[in-house]
Amino acid sequence: MPNDDDSSNKHVTQLLLPDESHLCLPSTIGFAVSSNYLATIPSIQAANATLLKRAVVSYSASSNSNSNSPSHSPSQLPVQSHSQSHSQSHTFSKPSPALVYVHQGEVAHALSTQDCDLLVSDKATTCHIMALHSFDTNTKSTSTSTSTNSSSTNRRMTSLTHLDSTDYEKCVRQMIQKHQWHPSPDSTTDPNFSAAASRTLQVNIVGGFDDAQHSSERISQWLLALLVDIAQEQDRQKECTRSRAGRKVHLQLQACVISAMNTNTWTCTCTSSSKSSKRSKMRKEPMARGLAICTRTGKVHLAHVDSMKLMGPHALLKNARLWASLFHQEQKQDPIQTAAQTNRSRILHCIHSTDSNNITITPFYFQPLQPKDFHRIMSLPDHLLLKETSSSPEVEDEHFCQRVRDTFVFMQQHDCHELFFGKDCSSDNDDNHFKFHSTTTNQTYALQVPVRDGPATVEAVVRQQQHFTTKRRRTMRH
Repeated sequence: MPNDDDSSNKHVTQLLLPDESHLCLPSTIGFAVSSNYLATIPSIQAANATLLKRAVVSYSASSNSNSNSPSHSPSQLPVQSHSQSHSQSHTFSKPSPALVYVHQGEVAHALSTQDCDLLVSDKATTCHIMALHSFDTNTKSTSTSTSTNSSSTNRRMTSLTHLDSTDYEKCVRQMIQKHQWHPSPDSTTDPNFSAAASRTLQVNIVGGFDDAQHSSERISQWLLALLVDIAQEQDRQKECTRSRAGRKVHLQLQACVISAMNTNTWTCTCTSSSKSSKRSKMRKEPMARGLAICTRTGKVHLAHVDSMKLMGPHALLKNARLWASLFHQEQKQDPIQTAAQTNRSRILHCIHSTDSNNITITPFYFQPLQPKDFHRIMSLPDHLLLKETSSSPEVEDEHFCQRVRDTFVFMQQHDCHELFFGKDCSSDNDDNHFKFHSTTTNQTYALQVPVRDGPATVEAVVRQQQHFTTKRRRTMRH
């Protein structure tokens, strides 16, 4: 049923809402979906409120990390009520959850039966983090149930990506296609499996805010319109073509805390350098910057990762890919560019797949900056470095500049040809050394680290978010 009784002047789309009604769009806007319009839909309001009322779970590397610890049940994740008056710290007892961190411009896929318990990404300002979780349509979600049918659980699939632009339509479509084709008929022995059965694909999105350049809203409108298009295409899919196009998928939008719906407005008092005058100014920032999803249940919560170790393995190498694509001209004759199909292609780099328990960093080209450029960037004070390297300098986290400088230093100190063409220097638990495994097709090397060999023991600190619903007053000096 449509989400509005008066649907005569509306387009009824095939994109499902949290209450299982269909998204209806005013005929005056066609299929263009804005975050402001979504904010008027009661079921979206309720889903967003539920997500935001949960406290942020902050993950940090524990000192007693045990890489061989068995799998942890993600349903035991500590969640603190928003109404509690103080923060509370929790340390996971063994077994602990295996966390796969997804950087900007990356995507990860996981099954409920793999070693990966959580897919996590954070530090999104204008970027959007999208989590997908699919299951057979006739299988009820297990997020609120203690008993789970093992065969239906095995057919669950989860994906998460961190989108920084509107150039990833092909990649988003490929993400959804992977859910259409899971599981393939020849990869399951489940007697209850039916290749003709449809799947429900739940979509949760977090990110962006009401920024002055409207970068967030452009990504929001593009992504929502794309999801509507894919939902319409799925509905038109004929029975005779399903064997070639995969199983039919019903897209269901859950929490969608994006752009205008993800904006916290606060008041700051600006004081001039002469202290002769003061004035109040409204500032805006994103409320939610990170998202985590449990691969077994599909349950999501807001997340913050404050450890570079948990952003790995080899977080600086992953960061280097982002900066390399911005700074370096395409090297058509370079063998790494040929092998990796050039790092300037706007693709989401898959770091974890459903057929491997490894975290993989595929080859890409980078080179040191010119000495004068490197020294200029490294000598910039934080406020100028932010302006040169961030699309939203006023709302970046306090460690942003340090991560940028560390990444540039890494790029100066390492040669991509040595990393990806046979320097097999490995060292346990040392992010300064790498072990690369050769690929047979192009004789380059991709970094592969088993999920359980990473920092598996994680400390979760539940933090309050009362500032989401209250205006704050800050004093700033110009």
